[in-house]
Amino acid sequence: MPLIQYACLPTARMEMFYSAMRYPDLAVLDFSMNGHALYNYGSLPWLSEQVVSRQSYSTHMTELDIALGDTGRLRRAAEELREKGFRQAFLMPSSVASVLGLDLKALCEELSGPNFTLFTAPARMDADFFAGSEQLSLALARQFARPEEKAGKSGFCLLGGFFSSASGHDNAYITEAIEGALGIPLAFDNLNPRSILDWRRAATAQVNVVTSQSALKAARFLQERFGVPYFEWFPLGKAAQDAALQGLSALLKKEYVLRTDAVYDAVALQARNVIAFAGKPLACYGDIDRIRLMQALFRELGVQAEYICSHKNAAGLPVSSIDECIARFQAEETVLLSYDSVCEHVPHSVSIDRTGLEYALLTPLRRMRTGVEGAYRVLEKLVDVLLRMMQ
Repeated sequence: MPLIQYACLPTARMEMFYSAMRYPDLAVLDFSMNGHALYNYGSLPWLSEQVVSRQSYSTHMTELDIALGDTGRLRRAAEELREKGFRQAFLMPSSVASVLGLDLKALCEELSGPNFTLFTAPARMDADFFAGSEQLSLALARQFARPEEKAGKSGFCLLGGFFSSASGHDNAYITEAIEGALGIPLAFDNLNPRSILDWRRAATAQVNVVTSQSALKAARFLQERFGVPYFEWFPLGKAAQDAALQGLSALLKKEYVLRTDAVYDAVALQARNVIAFAGKPLACYGDIDRIRLMQALFRELGVQAEYICSHKNAAGLPVSSIDECIARFQAEETVLLSYDSVCEHVPHSVSIDRTGLEYALLTPLRRMRTGVEGAYRVLEKLVDVLLRMMQ
């Protein structure tokens, strides 16, 4: 469906741009055509949960530069960033550079020097936000993760999540769950960093907790290079959270005491009964991380659902665009659990994620999208929709 009516998800370049902007000491440089570079993103920062600061720069190519393959503007821009005091800079991948056959990685190595590092990350120009996050995480791990002198193994790191969603709020809840249950401190959260050099802690952590499949390649690199184990964390619901905490505690050789929760059991039973009595089909549409969370919750409840992914994925799930998803479920009696930008166009729907395409105030009261509290939030909304459909 090339014609878009409602919305499209962020591209790889957009996800890389917004993710890189999280690091206050990292300059972001786009070397592309005037009108194609970061000038286009000027109206988008207000859609994000983070204010874009003054660390983003563009150096555009003229028609003559393109015709001659001239990279002089990029060289001068790198020197100016160095003069402004930046010690690290990320060069955005560009379709123009690809068409011209420019080796951006080689240019970065050439333009780097003492006290200044310029690096880039590969991205196919038709790639989606998931691929962009995956490649940037791997590039950051390769570039900055290295053991600090005399640093011992300490704490855990959170790797994963998308800037264009509310993943940062998820990571805050995950931190509370792990610190409270296992008593080990957070060393680094890649969605809430203080410096790009925080990545060094991922090389000396006790464990890297992967909260998104987009960070798996980075976690595997860190394990192979520095011997730091990683653990995948995708719990939604009590059964999934208990299993995750048990697995993580076993990896760290710590004890985790499993506790019963009569309130949660009662709520889960109520939800299961309403879903069965309503008899309405359920479908989930989102990124692979959100799909895995919903699969865990519905597996605990013994509920069947259809799962559709918003991007290419290794799980073999069917892929659909936002417009295709909306067009299908607008006319069906299916209850759809999906992004907010999809749900506003589907009559029977439950919002379980945000795309950054619509602005909403993200208060802590709305952040729980994982663990037990995340399950409460989803089930409460789902049951409300089903009860209204039965009236």
